[in-house]
Amino acid sequence: MTKLKFFLNLVFIAVMFVLSVVFTGNSPALFVDVASLILGILLPYIIISFIYSPSEQSALLGVVLGGGEQQDEGLLKKALVYLKCFKKLLIYSGIVWTIMGAIGIGAHLEGPEVLGLNFGVLMIIPLYIALFLFMVIEPLRGTAEKKLHS
Repeated sequence: MTKLKFFLNLVFIAVMFVLSVVFTGNSPALFVDVASLILGILLPYIIISFIYSPSEQSALLGVVLGGGEQQDEGLLKKALVYLKCFKKLLIYSGIVWTIMGAIGIGAHLEGPEVLGLNFGVLMIIPLYIALFLFMVIEPLRGTAEKKLHS
């Protein structure tokens, strides 16, 4: 996968998501929650940055997205480990923040007017994580595995 194909993949999935939101009669603004984005995706990135420095992450992703036939097998294996670790952190983050949201909902059962909003926030974190995994992590992981085994 080249950088252009990766970018086109991102655009395609984002357009399909927005179209599905619009065709179901919802506003795209309904799916925007900055706090959930920070908790669901940015926090795992910060955690993995303690393991892999940002320059190391850039080098690993560069070898995955880089063209050319000669790829460093050691860097590809390290990129696979990095992507698998990032995926696990994202999934664990989703579980933790979903449980936290459920606890928050349980604390407000006496006020049904706030349940809908809290339930929406509870569900948006797994949505963000699933979209990030679908758009970024899995295509990169698949590309690294393909390059490693070819």
